Amino acid sequence: MSPVNMKKIISYLAIVVLSVAGISVAAKETSTTSQKTLANVEAKTTALAKVVEKTEEIKVSTLEKIEKQLNELDAQKNERTKIEIERDRKSIEFWFAALAILTAIGALFPFLLGRKEKELLKLELAGVKNDRTDIQRMKDDVQKILNESKTDSAEIKAHKDELKLDREKIENRLPDTVANAFQKTTIIESADRVIKSPDSNSLEMLRAQAVKASEENDNDLALLLWKRVLKHLPNDAQASFYYAYSLQKKHTNIDCSLNTELDSICAAYSVAEQNDILENQGLKNFWIPNNWGNALADQAQKIASIEPNTAQSFRKEALAKYMQALQINPNLHEAINNCGILLADEASHVVKTDRVGAESLWIKAREKYTDALTQKPSMNTARYGLACLDALENKHDSAINQLDILRSSAALPKHWLEDQDLENIRKTDIYISWYKKYFAD
Repeated sequence: MSPVNMKKIISYLAIVVLSVAGISVAAKETSTTSQKTLANVEAKTTALAKVVEKTEEIKVSTLEKIEKQLNELDAQKNERTKIEIERDRKSIEFWFAALAILTAIGALFPFLLGRKEKELLKLELAGVKNDRTDIQRMKDDVQKILNESKTDSAEIKAHKDELKLDREKIENRLPDTVANAFQKTTIIESADRVIKSPDSNSLEMLRAQAVKASEENDNDLALLLWKRVLKHLPNDAQASFYYAYSLQKKHTNIDCSLNTELDSICAAYSVAEQNDILENQGLKNFWIPNNWGNALADQAQKIASIEPNTAQSFRKEALAKYMQALQINPNLHEAINNCGILLADEASHVVKTDRVGAESLWIKAREKYTDALTQKPSMNTARYGLACLDALENKHDSAINQLDILRSSAALPKHWLEDQDLENIRKTDIYISWYKKYFAD
């Protein structure tokens, strides 16, 4: 073979080898690209499958929650339905029982009553049946009112109880009427005679009208009339006393503090005292210092929690006034009892800091209460004071005995169930037994 042909053959072979190599390289690159693309597709498919799986899980969880809530609502609805059915059943049973009782009574009464009475009972029974709807409606209205009032009932009750305790303690210190000093019935009758008499002058009629207004507890009118009497007779002892007492009653009969009027009340009693001394060459009207002491004691009670020192000073002044009244009339049971109340009040304010001092005051208060009962055995406020002292000193039997005496005469004060002075005996067996016997119902 010639050299030329050999070169050509070699060239052709080289071209073939290079072509095969290029095809192989391209095939490899194509294979690698395909593999990468396939891997990407598989990765995206996997991710999409996970998203689908997560979505299914959320969907199932949401459906389970919704189903659980629906089940709870169904259970609540069923419970309410059961309660309503039970309530309706009890209501129906109650009315059927009531009708059964009435029917039984209707069946028995003919043996005791005549034909006419039987017919009346039938009519009454028919009326009971017809009124069932009205009774239920009224019951619903009452329940609605009770529910609406529950919000502030506790606050109202507490305020009401506080006012009631203050009012009763004040009233216990005041005489029932001015009759203790001037014989009420006789004064009113005399006043009417003066008013009606054609011979009475204008001043006599004015005084008679003032007396009548005072005895009838028309305090505003009494104050106006007595002020006019005093304008003409500024030194009149009776007029000045009535004016002071009417002023005090005016601010006691309303549930308010005596704080704003104390000075004017004390000033009025001071004038009354001076006029009584001038008219009688010495103080004769023991009600003036007694009532003056009441005004001071009431003021002490009002400010005890906010001004304890001032309150204590007022109590001392009040006690001095009571002792002044007893100097004029040693047998004045109202003043004796007022001393007992004042001493017991003072003890209640010092017992936490001075137990020995409080016990000494209790002894003195007990003496006053006992003395008041000696003067007037029906002095219920004194007996109740003894019951409180017995409870405070843990004399349970004696305390129950005093309370039972008051119970038997229907004289227990309105606040006795809430009175803190009786707290020591309320959990004792003797008190519980006594209470159940007479007050359980």
